[in-house]
Amino acid sequence: MLLRALVLLLALPAVAQPKSKPAMNAIDTLFRSWAVKLPEAATLSEQNGLSLVECDGKPGATYTLLAATAAKVPLRDDGDLISLVPWAKHDNACLRHIAIEVIIERIGFDRNALSAPGMHEVEDHHFHDIMVSLKQHLDAKKVAIPAGTFDGMFVSLSAPEASALLRGAWVEHSEGKGFQDFVTFTGDSLVVTTKHLPTDAKHPDHTWTTKVDQVTVNARQQVVVTGVWNVESTGAGWKGEKIQPSQFVYTFWPVAPGVVWFKNGASAYWEQLRKAP
Repeated sequence: MLLRALVLLLALPAVAQPKSKPAMNAIDTLFRSWAVKLPEAATLSEQNGLSLVECDGKPGATYTLLAATAAKVPLRDDGDLISLVPWAKHDNACLRHIAIEVIIERIGFDRNALSAPGMHEVEDHHFHDIMVSLKQHLDAKKVAIPAGTFDGMFVSLSAPEASALLRGAWVEHSEGKGFQDFVTFTGDSLVVTTKHLPTDAKHPDHTWTTKVDQVTVNARQQVVVTGVWNVESTGAGWKGEKIQPSQFVYTFWPVAPGVVWFKNGASAYWEQLRKAP
């Protein structure tokens, strides 16, 4: 009888046992504690020097303290870098900077190519350059990247995706500047108009209209637009002759939805553009 009961019990379908909740990632645990209170400065160097203006509404910390705090993050392998991506985008600027410090140290990013606060500002091209390098580092190390890790960050673009992304009108973020650029991309043409701020008859609008030859994406995930010809014109109505071949290369760096950085020519500076409403 006992044997028959045992046989019947073994024949019953297995009941799925509830999975135990995974232990909180050690990296997340540290960052959650630092969101409440950063470690105390251990040296005079960590107490003095340049500081962030504020961290989540609290007085900012020195960059030396943030670098020392980053050194406390326990990275076991390259896979742990994935845990840092959400913290690199956190609302708290101090937590973002700590996460970025860990990332650039691990992947060997050239610090001479960076500036603060750009390196921890999510919509800055310095920050984006780090994220592109991180994605490429993880790929090179064959680390499986969970879906959604880099959503909305444009760290991997095809030429057709890039062309579709750039279509429309863009306006330079021009706070404190004397001129402002307006850029319109249709896929077939690119129009760049520079306006004086405020409007001044002595400085009429200046426009370059370019017939697009090709759109490519380089290794840094920058979108390069080259043209067949350009036409120059001004607000006064003057139009120059077509220039062949195109004398300008326009480069766009998408960093977030509705935000790109723009470079007009090889020697120009990056300027931030936002999608026109």
